[in-house]
Amino acid sequence: MPRKCLVINIDRCTGCDSCIVSCKFENHLPLGTFYNRVMQVGPTGTYPNIERYNLPVQCQHCENPQCVSVCPTEASHKLPDGTIQIDKSKCIGCQFCAMACPYGVRVQIEKTGVIEKCRFCWYEGQPGNPPRCVNTCVS
Repeated sequence: MPRKCLVINIDRCTGCDSCIVSCKFENHLPLGTFYNRVMQVGPTGTYPNIERYNLPVQCQHCENPQCVSVCPTEASHKLPDGTIQIDKSKCIGCQFCAMACPYGVRVQIEKTGVIEKCRFCWYEGQPGNPPRCVNTCVS
């Protein structure tokens, strides 16, 4: 079965944060909580050859996810399509997955105590319906 993935051309990312805003809106995230972010890397080099680029960071839905292997309740699990999902009814908020994630994209929702992340909101796998962050990208 093919794996779902996001391919981001960092040469085209302007750092506008529209992906962050649309994700927050789509997932009803509280103030200060993000499933994705855009890091500014640089400036590097010496004048006049100075560079800076924007690096979008979100769950990579890893092939061998450490977040899944450390979860004591199996709330974090990998689906056949390659996406890493969280069963909110099993999550005990221990934060093992957040500590194991090399990308630092797991967040604890204060209201529920559940650890959340990008769920690849692919609208139940409907072809032609990319995640909201993709639809709002201006690049």
